[in-house]
Amino acid sequence: MAYGYICLQHDDEDVITELHELVTAFAEAEGLALQEIYVDRNVRPGQTVRPGLVVLLDAVVRCEAGCVVVVPMGAHLSPEERVRGAMEVEMEMLGGRIVVVDSRRAPVRGETG
Repeated sequence: MAYGYICLQHDDEDVITELHELVTAFAEAEGLALQEIYVDRNVRPGQTVRPGLVVLLDAVVRCEAGCVVVVPMGAHLSPEERVRGAMEVEMEMLGGRIVVVDSRRAPVRGETG
């Protein structure tokens, strides 16, 4: 089972659609059963309390066999490397595993990270 997560500092629906398609295509190519993609819009840098992330974490806890969380780039978790690391540890403690689509790809228009 897999979930996607997208977090942006804006609410450009065209960019969100592109990222949604990217996460979906990756999950399909990897044979992951993507259940939902959670999106947080207009997130300020350093903001750790995010509605989509809270719902995602709850979904991960409910996965009985563990699950994968697919993100377009690590920066969708946080632009700060040590915060990303802490989030990855917490995700693992909850029974999930974070997978970054491709750290070498070019950013989608309007995406930062």
